[in-house]
Amino acid sequence: MLGQLTLSKARGYMRWLLSHPDFRERPAQILWRAIQWQIRSRLHREPVVRFDDAIEMRSPRRNVSASSTFYFGFSEPAFHKFLSAYLQPGMTVVDIGANVGAYTLLAAKRVGPGGRVVAFEAAPQIYRFLMENVDRNRFGNVVVENVAVGQAEGHLRFTVQAGDLGKSHVHSPLEDDGVEVIDISVIDLDGYCSRSGLRRIDYMKIDVEGYEMPVLRGARRTLADNPTMLVQMEAIDHHAKRFGSDLRSIMAFMGEIGFRPHEIDKSGSVLTRLEDLDGYWGDVIWIHDKALDRLAGIASVRSTV
Repeated sequence: MLGQLTLSKARGYMRWLLSHPDFRERPAQILWRAIQWQIRSRLHREPVVRFDDAIEMRSPRRNVSASSTFYFGFSEPAFHKFLSAYLQPGMTVVDIGANVGAYTLLAAKRVGPGGRVVAFEAAPQIYRFLMENVDRNRFGNVVVENVAVGQAEGHLRFTVQAGDLGKSHVHSPLEDDGVEVIDISVIDLDGYCSRSGLRRIDYMKIDVEGYEMPVLRGARRTLADNPTMLVQMEAIDHHAKRFGSDLRSIMAFMGEIGFRPHEIDKSGSVLTRLEDLDGYWGDVIWIHDKALDRLAGIASVRSTV
């Protein structure tokens, strides 16, 4: 049975690798990187990922997101292209669910010494790698917080996803009791911004495995006070349902504040407004009408699919 499971997993891995659009453009290079990752993993060495020319990022072996960056250069190339054009020196970026820091490090490089990046990562094991990666790249403009972000300050149960540490998340009552669960601290973004004097945010990324609604509720004032901010968020309905929400509820909440979801194309230069999120799976960018002028010359924004 174990051999069958391992073979099945290997086949799924190869299907994923071969179907990736970047593989068709650079098959030999990506296959060699995949072999390197697997060899390092079996030798119990944490791989060092290099991307965006000079950025280095070390990751635990069991981290699918980091392995994607190792293979392809950045796990989400369209967002890499977009952020490389959008982020400017002096901007402020908030990364909620920072993992080992791909977005945090990219943002830190783009906003420069005069800018600011605040990265939140709740998983203790991942947090240690995130801190190391910020230090490794000598970014003095990054603040790293080892807490979860939610609706209110307090404590939460947190699921450690042993097979893929990057997918660790706030524990859901719907989950199997057999998973590893720890206690973590949680803050709300409104309270954090008030205490730290963080008034202006230009870009916020939220990747919390379905816990988006509590994060947004705890950031309502921050969202309302920053209508020119862009908000990148993972939108997967069955993840949100683990915490008693869904994409329709999230869309209604964000719509009340004036933010609308947009899909980014592969070039990273076209944003198309989505009228609903039914069946959607992936990241969207929430944009307020007051932010449209900031996108001029960076990306075209379309009103309908």
